[in-house]
Amino acid sequence: MLTEQMCKDFTPTQKNVHKTDSKGLFLKIQPDGGKYWLFRYRFAGKQKFVHIGRYLDISLEEARKQRDELRAAVKEGRDPALEKKLAKLRQKVIMEHTLESVCREFMEK
Repeated sequence: MLTEQMCKDFTPTQKNVHKTDSKGLFLKIQPDGGKYWLFRYRFAGKQKFVHIGRYLDISLEEARKQRDELRAAVKEGRDPALEKKLAKLRQKVIMEHTLESVCREFMEK
């Protein structure tokens, strides 16, 4: 299991490095120095990943809480990656619809 100090001390290499924590949570360290939390899980017989967030924006403790929530979703039969994509699409549609309605109203006047 990782500690907060270990996460801070990891240095980038020439390749992506994955440092595992527990229950599917891992820290991806990129060559450019970026550190990202990811959750690995299996759904419908396929291995999938969900991006949780950037390290330092999201602490180890918070990443573990989100991991537990994502694990619960998988246990309930929901696909967290698909839900995240759908949420982004919903937001995009809402934004486009709002912009469209404003433009139409403008053109009518």
